[in-house]
Order: sequence, then C-alpha cells, then structure tokens
Amino acid sequence: MSRLNQLRRHHCPSPKLKLSDRKTLQSHPFTLQVWILRLILTFDEHDENLWEELIINSAITNALEIAKVPKDKRGRKQVLNRLRRSLTKIEAEATGPLQLPGALAANIQSLAALMGMAEVDEALLSFIVLLHREPLLHDLGELANALKNEDTYNLLEEVLKFPAEQIATALSSRSRLHRSGLVSLNSEQQSLPEKFEFVSRRLPLELCSRQTDCLGLFKDIMRSSPAPELAWSDFHHLGKRGELLLQHLRHCTGQLGKGANILLHGPTGTGKTQLVRALARELCLELFEVTVKDEDDDPICGEKRVRALSTAQGILSSKRAIILFDEIEDVCPTIPPFGSRGVGQARKGWINGVLEEAAVPTVWVTNNVGAMDAAYVRRFDIVIEVDNAPRAVRRNLIARVAPTLGKEMVNRLLDAPSATPAVICRAARVAESMRPVIASGGSLDPYVELLVDGVLKAQENGTLMASASPLPDFYRPEFVNADQSLGPLVEGIARYGSARLCLFGPPGTGKTAFGCWLAERLGRPLLVKRASDLISPFVGMTERLIAKAFAEATADQALLLIDEVDSFLQNRAGAQRSWEVTHVNEMLTQMEAYAGVFIATTNLMEGLDPASLRRFDLKVRFDFLKPAQAKELLAEHLTAQGLPAATEAELTGFDHIDRLTPGDFAAVARRTRFQPLASAPAWIAALADEVRLKTPLRRPLGFHAAQ
Repeated sequence: MSRLNQLRRHHCPSPKLKLSDRKTLQSHPFTLQVWILRLILTFDEHDENLWEELIINSAITNALEIAKVPKDKRGRKQVLNRLRRSLTKIEAEATGPLQLPGALAANIQSLAALMGMAEVDEALLSFIVLLHREPLLHDLGELANALKNEDTYNLLEEVLKFPAEQIATALSSRSRLHRSGLVSLNSEQQSLPEKFEFVSRRLPLELCSRQTDCLGLFKDIMRSSPAPELAWSDFHHLGKRGELLLQHLRHCTGQLGKGANILLHGPTGTGKTQLVRALARELCLELFEVTVKDEDDDPICGEKRVRALSTAQGILSSKRAIILFDEIEDVCPTIPPFGSRGVGQARKGWINGVLEEAAVPTVWVTNNVGAMDAAYVRRFDIVIEVDNAPRAVRRNLIARVAPTLGKEMVNRLLDAPSATPAVICRAARVAESMRPVIASGGSLDPYVELLVDGVLKAQENGTLMASASPLPDFYRPEFVNADQSLGPLVEGIARYGSARLCLFGPPGTGKTAFGCWLAERLGRPLLVKRASDLISPFVGMTERLIAKAFAEATADQALLLIDEVDSFLQNRAGAQRSWEVTHVNEMLTQMEAYAGVFIATTNLMEGLDPASLRRFDLKVRFDFLKPAQAKELLAEHLTAQGLPAATEAELTGFDHIDRLTPGDFAAVARRTRFQPLASAPAWIAALADEVRLKTPLRRPLGFHAAQ
C-alpha cells in the first residue's frame, strides 16, 4: 500500500452521506467493524497528512471513541496499536458468514443464490453497498483519493482478504458482477466510493432498507409489462415470420438459460410493443420491460440502460420470462455525420457481448433500424419489420376502441397509412372526453378527425383524405369506351384472383374509376398510390416506397392501383441519371413478384419502358366517349337533377362535341352544386366549354380504326 501515501487529500470535506445517526464502532456488526478497522490500518501510520485528515474529521474520531486526539508520533502510534488490538479481538470473535447490518445479509444471500455468485462476489457487493450507505466507511473511503484500478485491487485485498488478482477478476468487464450490471468499476482516478457505480442509484438503499424479493430490488430498472391491448391473432399478417418468432421463443424459454435476441423495427405507432406483450401472453410467459426512467422520473442514459438489461438477464435467467428492451435509439449510434456517437458506437464490444451472451430471450425494439451498426444487426436471431397493421386489424381495433365512429370516418382512417393503431387509439380515447358536452346522439367523428389530423400534420404526413377514389354517381361499364369488354374481364379476374393490367388513354376516361369499381366487384379494399405518394428526393427512398406499396397491398389483400405509372416506368434507354434506372428496375421487380391484382394507369403509353409492357397481362385502352354513350350519360344526369330530357333538336349540336369523357360530366355535375344548370342546352354548353379547354388532340400517324 505504499502508493497510498501519494494519494491523499490535504483536507477532508464534510461527508456526503447523512443517512443515519452517527454510531460508535462497537455498534456496527462484526464484519463492518473489521472492514472499517482494516481500512484505517492500511493507511500508512506515519503519513502525517492522513493523520491530520483523521483528527479534523470529528465523525471518524467520535466513532472510534478517540476522546483526546494526540498530535505527536508516540500518541498516534498508541492509538493505532489500540485499533490493531481491537481488530485482532473482533476477528477472533467473528465466526461464520458475513455479518451485515439490517436486511442487507438476506438480500445479498438471495441475490447470490439467484445469480450464482462466488464468495468473493458476495463480499465485494456487500462492501461496495456499505461503502455508499454507511457514513463512517464512506468517510474513510473518501480519504483514499486518485485511485487507479491497481490501487483499488490492492486496497480491497487488505480489507476483504481476497487476493488482488481474484478481486481484479471479479471486477473485470467479463465478471459476473459487471456483466450482470449490478456494479461496474470506473477506470477514471477517483476516491474509493466513486470508483464504483450501480445499475440503479437506489439499489444500495433498497438492499439495506428492507428484505424483499429480488425482483422488487430492481423496480428502478425494470418493471412487469402491462397487459396487451391487442391479441396475438391481431398480428396474423406477419405470416411465417410470426410463426417462426413464436416457435423460436417457445423453444428458448423451454430451456432455462438459453437466450435469444429478436429485433423489431418499423415506424412509430405500428404496434411493436403491443406485439411483444401479445406474444408473451400467447406463450404464458412473464414479460419485463427495461425502464427508460427511474422512480424519480429522471431519464436513464443509454449506457445505464444496457447495464440494466445485463442485470435483468442475470436476475431472470432462472425464470420463464422474456425481456422487452424498447426505444433502443439511445443505445445505438446515429448515422454520421449528422448524429453523435451513441453508447453502441463507443462500447461496441460491450454491446456485442451483451447480445452474444444473453441468458434470457430479449426483444429489442427500434423505430430506426438504419441507425444500427450492421455488426449488431447480424447478431440477432430474428429481425422483423413491423409496418402499419393491415386494414382488417385496424378495422377491428377501431371497432373496439371507437365503436360509434361513422362508416365514412372509419374508411378515412383505414385509407390513411400514417394513421397507425397508436394514433387511432389515443385519438379515440381523447375524443371520448367530449361525450358529456355534445348533444345526445352527437358524433365524435369531427373530434377524432381533428386529433388525428394534428398528429399527421406534425409528422408531415398530410391529413385525413376522403375515401380513396370514390366511384362517380353514374359509373357503369356502359359509360366507358374501352377496347375490351369490361364485364367478362372482371369475371375472369374474379375467378383467377390475380392480374396485372395497364389502363391507358386520355385523362378523364375512367381508368381510376374502373379500378375502384373492380375492387368493389371483387370485394377487396382499394389501395391507391399516386406519383406524389411514392417519389422521394432521397436516394433509394423511392424504391423503398414502391416496395412498401406492394407489401401493404399484399398484407391488406387489396387491389393496388398506381396512378401516373409513367413516372416510374419511363424508357430506360433515355435515362440520364442512375436513379431513373433503379426506379424502373424496382417497379418491374415488384410487378413480377406480386400475386394480387395490380392496375397501372397512364396518359402517356408511348413513353413506357418496353420491358414493362411484357409484364402486364393486359393493356386496355380507355378512349373518349362514343356519341351514343355521351347522350345516354347526359340523360342520366338530367334525370338525376329533375330536368327535362334533351330534345332531338337540342342534341343536334351535341353530336359534334368530340373528346367528351366521363370526367367532363363529373366536373359539370360538381359545378351544379353551387351554380345550377336549368336545362339540357345549359348542360350541353357547359360540356362544350370543358372540351374547348383541352389541348388539341394530336392525330396518330398511319391508319387507325374508325369509331
């Protein structure tokens, strides 16, 4: 201990802990008396600076019952000899295991049995706890300052009587104490109490204050998970991934001590946490969550949360349980150069060790898997992306949490991809507070819309839109001028269940409306994606959005309609940038692999990549209305508005209006809501105005069939 002579402070501050009344040495249990006396006697008795620190600290001298403090060397020697005799006597009388104060002995014994601690681990943990809880021991520990790790091992050897090498091993990064996260050694030069950090700052207090079950000791770092709001059956859309996850965890939890690491990632609010809770219930397992804040509501930093996870692994290794490690963004590094190094980057080897040596199945949850180092991701047994739940799941959820919502509002929520289960549940819960102040039978729909729109706007996801692509009031295949008979086409698709159609032709000819009508006839939801929904300025993001659209349609068993598909299928021969090619490649790949009904619409058929044409089962041209179709559609609108039918004379001029589309009729019908038209001639004039605004039609070269 010769180095300790150079590690003293020249004044002793007031003790940091004022947790109990000061007591004499004899009032402490034998083990604590021994440790206190050994600690004093390890300090060089000829160190005058140390002696000055001792004699000016009245708390220490009173506890040692030194009534008159001698200042000369002979007096000091007499005091030290008396303390040495006291130590010899106490050591001779002390028998059996460690004799510790209060509930500490029972709690340490329970921990040791649960975690399989060695004798040196028990002694170290007990000493370090008392170093933080017992004022006299703490004050003495403060006298040893600027300790390096080697000094700490030597000092503890003198106090605990275990070899320094054994103590160093017990405090190493691979030791049971450290890997469990209970205690970690601070390698910075500190005083003796400051050399040790606990996974929870309340742990020493909990260990000393009352005897409790081991799990109760760690309520500051983990908690039993609440009951799930969703059932495992609500995640049937995971398919084989869900089956694999369920079976793998069933296998691991059937063998105590066999760990596993599962990574769930996806946008916020998609039900990742609920999935884990539902999974635990399905397997009849206890679920514990590593907390993000302590009992004082102070946040827990990433490094301490990893230590908390290690502690939970050690504590729960003998239980049939799984651990949820949520919100791991503060553990994993963010993507440079915009982010800072997280604990995962600074302690990469440590995190890898936690992953590789898990003793309890652990589910890690993140909203941003792109921030994780690839070295971490490859160490997970299973990695699953959890996207927004399919329409059927969300519909069932809405029926449970907001059964009074109107059909239109339900459909609008289902049509909004960003209206995740978490957003819907919270909006429904908050909207219910308006129930007492609305009229009897009043609707909560406006309040739910207000709340959901607020979240979507803040997330830059727009607002709730009207239900996707509603059919016009007068939509019938008879009012569509297509080069294929639409009735038999629909019957064939219904029988086969899969098709890839390209609908092309001028705007307003009913291409998108046909997709909506087809979805209704097939009894499937309609998923409409426009160019603005899929094109992103970020490299690689458009490809991801395209793939996500097909995946979403697959999960919902929906008819996928991509409008303005020419934005993604432009001829690659004329591409000037690499991303123009990758957009086409991704679209072609997804089209070929898609097993559902897919419809692409375009006004610019001639610009499509030739390879895309081969991948469409059928190309259907939608053209301007034939004169007979236009007259019949006009008659339908006039009848609906209670107007007299057009006479033959009035229809004479109507025959000469070419390039009419169902979209023109829909536009005029919308106008009549605020500017009524009183007669057939007024309708005909309005339709003529719509046509005059169109760009003149370019006649195709060569011969073409007459209408």
